Amino acid sequence: MKCSMFAVSLGAVLALSSAAAVAEDVPSGDGFDYYLLSTQWVPGWCQAGSAGKSSATLDQAQACRADVSPLMFHGLWPERMDGSYPHDCHVVPPLDPQRLTFANPFKPYLANAVEFVDHEWGKHATCTPFYQPGSEQRDPAGYYRKVNQYFGDALARFRQIKVPQLDTVSDIVAIKQKFAELNPQYPAASQFATCDKDAQQNKYLSGVWLCVDKGLNAMACPAGLTRYENCQGAVMTR
Repeated sequence: MKCSMFAVSLGAVLALSSAAAVAEDVPSGDGFDYYLLSTQWVPGWCQAGSAGKSSATLDQAQACRADVSPLMFHGLWPERMDGSYPHDCHVVPPLDPQRLTFANPFKPYLANAVEFVDHEWGKHATCTPFYQPGSEQRDPAGYYRKVNQYFGDALARFRQIKVPQLDTVSDIVAIKQKFAELNPQYPAASQFATCDKDAQQNKYLSGVWLCVDKGLNAMACPAGLTRYENCQGAVMTR
């Protein structure tokens, strides 16, 4: 498994209306119970050097700059209530970038940005109703509609997130509270934090994963997941 604020405005109302429209079209399916809308706190990756365990190759020269948003979209992952998750359910060929209608969200951060789209689709999406086995050969147009919907719906939700200004040293309760204050649609109970350690064993925030139901609406993270949270005590954010 794996900094700014949420303004209440007419724009927020419009965003919520757009999100509701997205949710109506999201496929639901069996084999999993909910999704994680996964985001990475990139300064933590930069300090801990831990991106590789997610199959990501961090572009240090670009991703770790102060003018790059610290919050990176990672993916939309099917999960089970007991903490397990389906993955790599079907083998699929690399995606054709020319048929993707969304801007690659990994380019500001990863040296392997193109391959990482393939990674997310193959590892996670093939275990969801967004993928129908054999559709890449039987109905390529329909296949790419679902590819674009999978990433497009998740990215639409991600782009609604306002990024809080975090203290250099904090704790996970305060971090979740700051995220929730700016993003009231994601209360603290819907957030799962991940941390990584550097060579000196300093603990860094590396991810904030959001538990959402099959309609992509926030839900409380189940105990099967929260037992794996590893951000106890003091946490560095950069």
